[in-house]
Amino acid sequence: MSHKNFHLRARLLASAFVLGAFAAAVPVTFDGGPRSSTAQAQRFSVDISFDSFRDELASHGDWVYSDRWGMVWLPDAGPDFHPYYTRGRWEPTREYGWTWISDDDWGDIVFHYGRWVDDPYDGWMWIPGYVWSPGWVVWRSSDRYMGWMPLPPDDDFLRGYEDVSFRYSRFDTYDDDYYGYARWYGRDYNADRFARTWIFIGIGDMGLRDYRRSAQREPRLVINMINQTRNVTNYTVVNNYIVNRSVAPQRAGGRDGAPRAAAEVLRRPQWVRNVEAGRAVERRAVQEAPRGRGQANSAPRPTEAVAQRLTERAARRGGSGRPLTRENINKASLPAAPAATGPAPGSDRGPPRLDPGRANQERANQTPANQERANPVRGGGGRADQQPAEQQRQADEQRRVDPDRKANEDRVRAEAERLKGQERAAQQRGEQQRQADQQRQANEEKARQAEQRRGEQDQRRADQQRQADQQRQANEDRARQNEQRQADQDRANEQRRAEQQRGEQQRADQARQAEVERKANEDRAREERGRATRAAPPPQGEVTPDRGKGRGEDGNKGRRGRD
Repeated sequence: MSHKNFHLRARLLASAFVLGAFAAAVPVTFDGGPRSSTAQAQRFSVDISFDSFRDELASHGDWVYSDRWGMVWLPDAGPDFHPYYTRGRWEPTREYGWTWISDDDWGDIVFHYGRWVDDPYDGWMWIPGYVWSPGWVVWRSSDRYMGWMPLPPDDDFLRGYEDVSFRYSRFDTYDDDYYGYARWYGRDYNADRFARTWIFIGIGDMGLRDYRRSAQREPRLVINMINQTRNVTNYTVVNNYIVNRSVAPQRAGGRDGAPRAAAEVLRRPQWVRNVEAGRAVERRAVQEAPRGRGQANSAPRPTEAVAQRLTERAARRGGSGRPLTRENINKASLPAAPAATGPAPGSDRGPPRLDPGRANQERANQTPANQERANPVRGGGGRADQQPAEQQRQADEQRRVDPDRKANEDRVRAEAERLKGQERAAQQRGEQQRQADQQRQANEEKARQAEQRRGEQDQRRADQQRQADQQRQANEDRARQNEQRQADQDRANEQRRAEQQRGEQQRADQARQAEVERKANEDRAREERGRATRAAPPPQGEVTPDRGKGRGEDGNKGRRGRD
């Protein structure tokens, strides 16, 4: 049996095992935020590690070593593959916000863990990460469009520490750095390629099952959409799980008109893990296999243990890169690549550069007055201002030539007044529209700030609850320890009293025994003296009782006299 078939059978058996527990597999509740359920999480969660990822993904692509990023995975998904675009969709969930639902089994890993990189040489490659998210993407939005792109790896991620509660303010600007791509790949990465990483759709099309019918993919139009939208990326942590609050589900709309429970839409919810568990795995994994920093040859030479985890022989995908596999990693040095020195002057002659300052200035300058100055037909300054005067002069001349044409003069004057009225109405509408846009932006900013405050309050409440639980647990532990110590002390005192009583009883018994023995000894001594007295002959001259009998009183007198 081949290696890939073995892993395929293992995945099918695992899927069959968890299918009956699908509804209970996610340790969450549906009251506004995920909460851990210890029993279910321990029962249905899977092991999050590089080895578990490798086993799941080995039959769907190749594990190779990049001199820029370290261990990466290249999917066997065809030339049209684009993360968070092909073979999947966004679903609004009550627990996590907008969540990416992939049509592929392996999507439960690569679209919720790690980072995707658009490599100019080998295409899309996935860098393993171990903190779960509803989807790692950058979000941009306006009143008309919604856009996203796979979130590039940042320095914290590459070092093994993911800052998971954030609003990505660093994505507010997008100059020639292209979110780091130009720093990593230099002149090989330009605005055209950066635009192809983005997906833009209509604001009401988030509920579609296939975005290819709605997405705009032409680079120049995508660049315009980037300049017309603003960064709304916002992830936060609620009860130790990441929640996507970048886009309100009610604003973009879902298929059913309301968010659904995560357990109803996730294919394999047992892959959902909390933040702390993922961070612990992340730190260990990066220590075992350090990542590169994006520049050529920034990844350290892999160890033998890392090399053994690579695919033995990678499939050719038509790219110009040379990914290292188990077969060739020890036979050649790390491949060289162009240094990331930035685009050469004049080298980018395709789509225009992304210039947020210029784009914002141009949008600010498009006031109604400027628009009307640029359009002489609508009146305003220049020739449009001279038109009523020219009409007046011609009317005066015509009146001198033909007094009967006064009606034409009135019509000209009326037309001039009408044009002035249209100009004033256009200016008023433009001013009203500008004020409405400012008010809407202010309201949206207030809503975002309120949502951020709610997230921070939720986080503080969660922290306070956790501290209270820890304090309560500590108090209970101390109370139990005190009770145990008191019980042990009582038992020790009872044992001492029992031993004292036994000692006193033994001493009393010994005293009684000694008294009995003393009396017995005295009795024996008395008896022995009595026997000795009776057995001894009387002294000479002493009158025995028999001899004294019959003598009467004289005999007694004689004895007393001797005495």
